[in-house]
Amino acid sequence: MKLAIAHTLDPDTAHAAEELIRIAREKLDGMRPSAGLLYTALDFDHAALIARLYEEFEGVALIGCTTDGELSGDTGFHEDSVVLILFASEQITIRAGLGRNLSADPFAAVQKAIDMATEPGDPTPSLCITLPDGLSSSGSTVTTALLERLGSTVPLVGGMAADQHQYKECWQLFNGEVVQDTVPLLLFYGPLSVGIGQGSGWKAVGQRVQVTEATGHIVRRIGNQTAVAFYQNYFGDQITLNPEYPLVVYEADRQTAYIRSPMMPLEGGAIQFAGDIPVGASVRIAEASRSAIIEACTESIHSALSSVQDQHPDGILVFSCAARRMVLGTRTFQEIEVLRQAAPPVPIGGFYSYGEIAPAQHGEAAQFHNETFITILLAETA
Repeated sequence: MKLAIAHTLDPDTAHAAEELIRIAREKLDGMRPSAGLLYTALDFDHAALIARLYEEFEGVALIGCTTDGELSGDTGFHEDSVVLILFASEQITIRAGLGRNLSADPFAAVQKAIDMATEPGDPTPSLCITLPDGLSSSGSTVTTALLERLGSTVPLVGGMAADQHQYKECWQLFNGEVVQDTVPLLLFYGPLSVGIGQGSGWKAVGQRVQVTEATGHIVRRIGNQTAVAFYQNYFGDQITLNPEYPLVVYEADRQTAYIRSPMMPLEGGAIQFAGDIPVGASVRIAEASRSAIIEACTESIHSALSSVQDQHPDGILVFSCAARRMVLGTRTFQEIEVLRQAAPPVPIGGFYSYGEIAPAQHGEAAQFHNETFITILLAETA
């Protein structure tokens, strides 16, 4: 399989589209793409951009979203750019699906997207990539819905669409259309090996305490105190909640923990997090240096490489977190630099999201992450 990845920094939509087309055509080297991913900053004319690309690559199953920053192996990290990833293969079939009204009924939206990307007689998918709206629905719920419909054995990865920390509206792209409140996805069928790795850099400190009152992503009480008081025990009364000190969450029925980023305090001492935390889970405060956060990118790629063993990847997809970018600040560019040094010399493309979807370890079912760096290695196997 060939991954043709084009990355443009041109701020003009029409010029950016033509540059993406030129670069992609050169890298395709005559091969015809069957599907693609498009990651774009907010300030482009998304309707014109997707229309031009869909016109040029007629028949390609194309999905995309707005982001909190884009990255590629060729160009590195940028905040106001566009990345186009095209997949070309003679053996792997890729179809796109879209589920609308995600906020009203995530399970129905996910079912619609999967039905659209499925035909009678299809084998079990080799991979699902999804780019749901990052503001209109719970990433945890979308992940649960996808697992329920696909089964836990299908590799499931993705990132929630973002809007550069404006928290107003995200946009998704589907074929030639610009949409909102949707779940777009690609289903891959055929001989594809998928290696998935993740790393965060955060380390848990202190004792585990059980969550005693919570609804979705709103945590009201941890142990016998409010969620805000739980944080104040560590940082004092003047603590400002931010992604630098997330929670590590342990659920009894999961082998591995995951991270939840605090977003804002609410009335009565509650805290809104960037993902769901169930009642009964136990939590610990986490901390990390910026160097440890960056070094976690190496951990992520090494884990992905170990899961594909001796197979040489055709390309690498990346989903990193907008909260990581907030904490890293001017050092954000080092994530892709570290990845390039540790990874094989293959095409790399990705974006910064409002939450990442991937297994915590090879062979496990996917879950919803915050503040985590996900790498996905793709290798055609026959």
